[in-house]
Amino acid sequence: MQTGLLKAEALSGLGKSGELIEEYRSILEKDNSLLRVYLRLARLLEQSGNRAEAKTTYQTALRIHPEYGIAANNLAWLVLNDDEPDLDKALRLALLAQNYNTDAPHINDTLGWVLYKKREFARAQNYLKIAVSKLPDNPTVRYHYALNLIGLKKTGPGLAELKKCLASTAPFPEREEAQQVLDSHN
Repeated sequence: MQTGLLKAEALSGLGKSGELIEEYRSILEKDNSLLRVYLRLARLLEQSGNRAEAKTTYQTALRIHPEYGIAANNLAWLVLNDDEPDLDKALRLALLAQNYNTDAPHINDTLGWVLYKKREFARAQNYLKIAVSKLPDNPTVRYHYALNLIGLKKTGPGLAELKKCLASTAPFPEREEAQQVLDSHN
């Protein structure tokens, strides 16, 4: 087992994601209790565009260890970003994750963003505020917080937050949307 993990680490350093996915699958065939391997495999599958298998991998990890907050959070994020998201399922998963990792900023961001998508702005506010306070330089987290402020009819502070996230030099996938929201309020 240790040999497989060492080989996987070596492949990871070489950037050979296809081989690494196969190595992780091989490891899990021998020992399906290694939660960190499920997490690594799911992340690689997601990065390679195989969202369906990534979701299945997170679900398997949660069947083995129902309190695995990181897997619940990451699965919630995938469900939330489906073409037709099941917001209730995403909320259940995000709440499960938050229950076991109450201070984790990414988990608070996911939960807040799910609540935002459900238009529960007041409920979302505290989670997003925690996330942005712990990850002030993360433009995606700041974008989520900004939109929720706007949803709460706190347009001035929301637009100020949008300007902060757009001032970031870090790449973030919502940059164009953030600019459009800002432009629509000017």
